[in-house]
Amino acid sequence: MKLIKPKLPSLQRTAAVVPLNSSGATLSGPDRGIPRPDSSAPTAEERAILALSATELARRIAAQELSSVQVVRAFVGQITRHNVTYNAIVQLDLDAALERQGRRRGLARGEVWGPLHGVPVTVKDTYATRGLRTTAGDPALVNHIPQEDAVAVALLRRSGAIVLAKTNAATLAMDMQTTNALFGTTNNPWNVNMTVGGSSGGCAAAVATHMSPLSFGSDLAGSIRLPAAYVGIWGLRPTHGVISFRGHIPPKPGEVDGIRSMAVLGPLANRVEDLELALSVLAQRSPEDATVTPLRERAPAPASVAGLRLAYMDELGGVPVSREVKMPCYAWSRRSAPRARPSRKLSRRTFLINAPGRPGVSSWPCKGATSAPISSVAWGACLRRVLSRTFPISARSSTPFLWKVTCGR
Repeated sequence: MKLIKPKLPSLQRTAAVVPLNSSGATLSGPDRGIPRPDSSAPTAEERAILALSATELARRIAAQELSSVQVVRAFVGQITRHNVTYNAIVQLDLDAALERQGRRRGLARGEVWGPLHGVPVTVKDTYATRGLRTTAGDPALVNHIPQEDAVAVALLRRSGAIVLAKTNAATLAMDMQTTNALFGTTNNPWNVNMTVGGSSGGCAAAVATHMSPLSFGSDLAGSIRLPAAYVGIWGLRPTHGVISFRGHIPPKPGEVDGIRSMAVLGPLANRVEDLELALSVLAQRSPEDATVTPLRERAPAPASVAGLRLAYMDELGGVPVSREVKMPCYAWSRRSAPRARPSRKLSRRTFLINAPGRPGVSSWPCKGATSAPISSVAWGACLRRVLSRTFPISARSSTPFLWKVTCGR
């Protein structure tokens, strides 16, 4: 099923319509290396580039239908136009522009450096980046410049990706919104008066506004899934242990790692196919970290998925849920599975949906699940991640930010 992202009306605004700080439209904090805001509209060529998935960008660059120069220029232009409004990017690495020249020359010689050859990506400002400021939104780290890349960043570079920018994060990635004393608050692209979620909100806002085709965040208790749901994009929290966590803050440099057994790194994108591509790049052992657990290889034949049951809740631990969310949930469940019923095993307000005729996996009790139905998600795409043990995933719906589905077993 082809998923089409709704058009963002806010992207038609000029760059400085909504000031982010009390001082006006100028963004606060350390220098970000971003050129002055550009109020000009993108060209037709740039709009076409910005609309492509990371997977398609990689294919076209490898086929020399596009150059990495064109692609990077388009995304830098989008950052200069819109970051002053949404505050997603906290550091632009224009030195990466030098890398793209090498990629173009390499392609001319028939060299493809990896599956993300020439594709610009962004990483959360909690990933260590060699020679580039990494703060995790903490004023104590304002001058912290790592000497080595995080393992995930190193793998991205080896895959041919251009790490173009760092994205805003909650202070030390410890909040369910995205704000900090260094760079201020990241705004929701659909409504700048509402939260983008956190702590990977900068990643989500950058992807949703097409300032980045693919971004990489981290998740302990929803830090990828919540922002993805709040802005209507895809986010993946991989199974723990399949992606190296080394080089992430927290822990702070020199501190003992106290969250490694819970937190994970993962991608955010506008297309499911990009999550799969990103996972293939990051979910591997490397010379820097041999403790990563390899993913299971897919079976050559599709696994049997008969008998799927989906659980969703219309309350969140006593937190009121608005009628505009509840009623479409009920309507969706009745259309998809008329036999939906409350489950006493899970919660008074948790419904189990048997979906005859739909692809499925063995039923799972989602005790404590915070998942709600989505109206037009590709079931197969979601289930592929369940079957490959790369759950959970947040998916968009026809009403962005309000619903998410968490697949697991």
